[in-house]
Amino acid sequence: MNKWVTFTLHGEGANAIQKVNADVREVAMQMGYKPLYIFRYDGSNESDEALNARIDGITAAVKPGDIILYLYPVLNGFRFDKTFIGNLKARGCRFAISILD
Repeated sequence: MNKWVTFTLHGEGANAIQKVNADVREVAMQMGYKPLYIFRYDGSNESDEALNARIDGITAAVKPGDIILYLYPVLNGFRFDKTFIGNLKARGCRFAISILD
């Protein structure tokens, strides 16, 4: 079993979410969590097939029984969050969601 923490790549510009995410990720990685890199993008016109393929690529190394620490918000929209979590739960993964406000 592996432990994973989402690592959202926001691009240019710093904001409070990036700083808090970085702090939580740093602690999680010191505790043995591996990063799941997620690029922030506008997927409003993305097909379901493309979204599922994107998530499959992000999570290719994740196996059933693994634990994912999902640092919310990822800022890719509710559809991304719902699909990401749903796909991994269907694969037998367990979740902890940290809401950063």
